[in-house]
Amino acid sequence: TPLDHGDLLDVTNTLILSSEDTDDAVSANEPIDLLQASHGWYFDLETDGEKGWAPTAVLEDTVFFTTYVPLESETVSGGSCTVEPGYSQLYGISAYTGAPEFADWAPGTEVLTKADRIRYLGTGPTAGVKPVYFQGGASMLVPTGGGMVPQDPDINNNLNPSFWYEH
Repeated sequence: TPLDHGDLLDVTNTLILSSEDTDDAVSANEPIDLLQASHGWYFDLETDGEKGWAPTAVLEDTVFFTTYVPLESETVSGGSCTVEPGYSQLYGISAYTGAPEFADWAPGTEVLTKADRIRYLGTGPTAGVKPVYFQGGASMLVPTGGGMVPQDPDINNNLNPSFWYEH
């Protein structure tokens, strides 16, 4: 049976910081119990016009994806119109709960908040996150209008790429 929106838990304003249910009791008030009773989670992109248009990357249980937020400011002077280019953002969220993975992504916070889901990348659109594997571990590159922006995914250095092939 296909799933619909109602089968998923909305975690837009909820931070489930662990995928473990430590009290072993089922409660309709605890977000982890609600998540475990659902078929998954989702959160809404909250900036007007924000859209995801590039593939995701999953590294060590963290989902990374980019979005673009278009800005339009019309300046009419002598019949000309100016359009601002907009900006790109990088999300780093738990594949299990949708919670942010990096407490330092939102300036001025020491604990995880929903603002820590997002890291500002700069003006202009961007492509998807590109994992890069080195002998000592993994890193990421994010193509933006200003070039490739390196991002430290702050993950375990024991990752290896997997490849599938037919024979």
